[in-house]
Amino acid sequence: MTGALTCPACSATNDAELRFCTSCGTSLAQTCGVCGTVNAPTARFCGACGTPLEASSGTSRIDQAEERKVVSVLFADLAGFTERSDGTDPEDVKARLRPYFVRAREEIESLGGTLEKFIGDAVVGLFGAPTSREDDPVRAVQAAWQTARAIDELNEEDPALELAVRIAVVTGEVLVDLDSIDRGHGIATGDVMNTASRLQHEAPVGSVVVGERTYRSTAQSFEYQPLDPVSVRGKLTPIPIWRVLGPRSEQERAPLAPLIGRAREMDLLGTVWDKVRADRRTQLVTVFGPPGIGKSRLVRELQPRLEREGLYLKGRCRPYGESTGYGAFGQQVSQLAGIFETDPTNVARAKLRDRVSSLLPSSEADEVGAHLAILLGLSSEGAPDKQLLFFSVRRFVEAVAGAQPTAFVFEDIHWAEPALLELLQSLVSRLTDVPAYLITLARGDLLDTHPTWGGGLARYTAVHLEPLGDVDARELATFLLSGEASGYADRVVHAGGGNPLFLEELATSVAERTAGLVAALPTTIQAIISARLDAMPRPQRQVLQDAAVIGRIFWRGPLAALRGDEADLDGTLDELDGATSSAANRSRASPGIASSSSSTSSRARSRTARCHGARGASATLRSPHTSSVPPAIASGSPRRSSRITSARPATTRRPRPTSSWPPTSHRARGPSSRRSPCSARRSRSPNASRTATSWSRRASPGRRR
Repeated sequence: MTGALTCPACSATNDAELRFCTSCGTSLAQTCGVCGTVNAPTARFCGACGTPLEASSGTSRIDQAEERKVVSVLFADLAGFTERSDGTDPEDVKARLRPYFVRAREEIESLGGTLEKFIGDAVVGLFGAPTSREDDPVRAVQAAWQTARAIDELNEEDPALELAVRIAVVTGEVLVDLDSIDRGHGIATGDVMNTASRLQHEAPVGSVVVGERTYRSTAQSFEYQPLDPVSVRGKLTPIPIWRVLGPRSEQERAPLAPLIGRAREMDLLGTVWDKVRADRRTQLVTVFGPPGIGKSRLVRELQPRLEREGLYLKGRCRPYGESTGYGAFGQQVSQLAGIFETDPTNVARAKLRDRVSSLLPSSEADEVGAHLAILLGLSSEGAPDKQLLFFSVRRFVEAVAGAQPTAFVFEDIHWAEPALLELLQSLVSRLTDVPAYLITLARGDLLDTHPTWGGGLARYTAVHLEPLGDVDARELATFLLSGEASGYADRVVHAGGGNPLFLEELATSVAERTAGLVAALPTTIQAIISARLDAMPRPQRQVLQDAAVIGRIFWRGPLAALRGDEADLDGTLDELDGATSSAANRSRASPGIASSSSSTSSRARSRTARCHGARGASATLRSPHTSSVPPAIASGSPRRSSRITSARPATTRRPRPTSSWPPTSHRARGPSSRRSPCSARRSRSPNASRTATSWSRRASPGRRR
């Protein structure tokens, strides 16, 4: 075919005069990566600026659809199935495989995983692609454990199946093709895929093994047995592995340092508790904050006092595995009744009946106990009318708190089902003369989905946890670092952005290596930030990734030139930052670099290289300010992260902080790095040293006079 064009998305061949692919509908037009001009499919150079299009535009759509992600790979394979299928009719082979494939897929997808592909009698699942979650390794190991148990159940139901499975879970970085998800193709490429395939051969039959990175991320959630390191084909050194023995009860992370910078919040929670006990009135408190900011730690510090002066019950909402919608409250009831997860149903039901009978008169105990059994999943009876259910819960809470002041703690209610949120607000509004203290912990996401939460309640208090200030953050970092690592306290503070968990993880990484040269952000931080990024629409995420290439502070002008397309850029920036649209150039500042490092690392390397090339090629027209993704990505909802402010006079010049993690040595300034007038003007800009998340309306520093 003369003048044929190859589609960059599906590789189909198309006539040169066509504008869209006849196989997948992808546009064949070429967009210049420097100026954004749309050119004909056959053009070799941009008609507006003369930039070669073969490199800048020919694969841009593919690059934008590719992202680097840290994922947990579940690789399950049937042991000995090939030998047992030798000479067997194909339909019989398919009949034996079908129930295995169905159950494995159900377990993977029930925990938020993605079925990557079937390979013969192997199943590959991904956790972390296309959407990242901060607990992806835990989900992957849980899915693997449930899959192994599901195979045992299949063999019990049909002994003729004789299925035996080996499973491995490995965590690592892959390149994800987001556009392949809907086409049914494999979506991930990386060494971790091969490693998972190799390690599953080392698993005992019917068992699950995990790699080191997965083990470190899930050690608090599962019991493990260390196995001897294994040598596998293609790997130079033996790989350490652990065998999963089963899930363990939830264990809170032991604090690494004393509580710092939260005295006022502690006093507020304690004051509300005093009011509950003194007035014998129910109070609802919601502690808001992003992951790692210290919501659970705050309540944990208060727990000894609550237990000393009353009764303390706690339940956690989970993002998966909820069967009744009232899981967190059910955990509190189980705690009070002494019910364990390993108890048979009849034993658990008997414990519940005895506990309810000790709190309520016999005329109410039977009905309330039956309704609570439904909430705990101990009864197969259909759910009663919601108002009857809520009434039984209210009577139970009145009986418990009437005996002694009681604190009911609900963690992670941003994951709660609407029914539980409605129950909580119903309790606060209807309970009278009962010393019940309802403490709920949530991220800002709760207000996105339930903006009226707490509204109209007379006895409601909201506590918003902010990032630690520089003084408190430095005190925490200094406490965590010792010896040779203590010299990196300032860098840890700068990278942590005031998030206590980030500071702890970064300090631990530095301490373990003593030199402070960490190869990458700790997995915990990567997971939290990646989850925030993936919660955004792709256009917003791509803008943040492009901005992160520039640096810690960026101007709209250079960002638009780097992207090569200004369409909807202002709208996207306003959506990200909650600012009013303005035609003026804007600068953006962020206090931390952890978000920037994670955002940059999520971009395909080929596209990052082109962005750096575009940035360098147009350096004479743009001021090379540095930037970061907004700290709201790591600290909460991006729409409420900042405000419009006017530029203020600069009073002092601060040293420019390190803008990358891990910390690197400073290079001597050579002739090629001589600062331009634009750079000098940048150093005097008040925004270059500001730590507040804000936009400033200013003239472009790179505009030629």
